[in-house]
Amino acid sequence: MSYDNTNSGLLAKNDKQGNESRPDYRGSINVDGREYWLSAWIKQGRDGTKLAGQKYMSLSVKPKDEQAAYAPAPAPAAAPAPRMTQDQRDAMAIRDRAQQERQAAAKPKTNFDDMDDDIPF
Repeated sequence: MSYDNTNSGLLAKNDKQGNESRPDYRGSINVDGREYWLSAWIKQGRDGTKLAGQKYMSLSVKPKDEQAAYAPAPAPAAAPAPRMTQDQRDAMAIRDRAQQERQAAAKPKTNFDDMDDDIPF
């Protein structure tokens, strides 16, 4: 028998590793079959608010298909290549044409035809 995790989740104490801005608790939750990262911070209610003097949890939810929690940011995309000037394009065309001419000149020219056209089918 398998357990249905839909609409449930868990939180576990988080090792902040010296970074106080990290959540006090981390975990995951499933809502309607979709997975989310769940983070919680223990806070103290400020004077003059409904929660004055009370402890509460502030929560944050992120879809798991987004960047993983605390994963390093992806490397920035490579900068696009600078656009070539018309002079640079012309120089490349001349170089390519000269290379093609050299390759054509290096090919031996023969009149040999390896296809026998005299065989009737």
